Order: sequence, then structure tokens, then C-alpha cells
Amino acid sequence: MKKGSDSIDEFALRIKNLGDSLMSAGEDVRDTDLVPSLINGVGHDFDAIVVVVISTQQRFISFEDAHTMHEQRLKHLNSSNSDVIQAAANFASDQNSRGQHNGVYQNNRGGHRGRGRNYISAGRIGNRIHCQVCNKPGHGALKCYNRFD
Repeated sequence: MKKGSDSIDEFALRIKNLGDSLMSAGEDVRDTDLVPSLINGVGHDFDAIVVVVISTQQRFISFEDAHTMHEQRLKHLNSSNSDVIQAAANFASDQNSRGQHNGVYQNNRGGHRGRGRNYISAGRIGNRIHCQVCNKPGHGALKCYNRFD
């Protein structure tokens, strides 16, 4: 029996129903007898789970335990994905707010070596670097000819 286009829940239910049908016909079918059918019927998307189940052959887990482990794994993966999506959204939001100022930040504090109170300290504007010493594009403060003035 193969999973095909069914969800893992639908596939597991099909196997469980088959086992229940065999039991009602008088066959002695345990949940642990169904696990090999489950792991052999899923595709490569479930290789990680299959490896864990196969590696624990000394103590085969029950069908419900295997299904519960899979559900917990899916919840973990979904919560991890939502964390990644939230981090990406925060990053994009941060980039958009920086874009509104073109990457130039005004500093109204003193200590600008004679450049005036409202001197704009330049950093990166877009992807181009601007010198913080002479405020010209194309080089940083470490390579500025005017850095010792």
C-alpha cells in the first residue's frame, strides 16, 4: 500500500482500518505489525522518520506512538517555519524603514569636528558606501584622503 496523494493522516487511517478489518476477520494483528506497512508506503518526504523507526527495531513502537511522534514533529516544523517567517518579516520591515531615510542618519549631538550642529553622518546609502569623513560616495572612512584633517 502506498501513500500516493493522501495526507499522512489519511494514509495512516487507511492502514489502521485495514488492520481493524483483519482483526474483525479473526486475524491477530497488533499495531506493531502495521508500522512496517506505514514506513514502506510513505515517500522520500518521510525518510527522517523512517530512519528513526528502522533504527529502533529492537523495541518497535506502537502505531499510535509512531503517529504521535510524527504529529509532534510536524508541529515542531510548523512552529519553526513560523519563527523563520516572523524573522524575515521583521528584517523586511527594518529594511523598509531604513529605506525611508536612504540610510543617512542625522546626529544632532556635538563633536563633529567643525562640521556644525546638524551634521549628517553618512553610512551606506542603498548598496553604495559613503565616507563618514568627507561624505562622498565610493569609499569608507578608513580609505579617505581627508581622514587626518
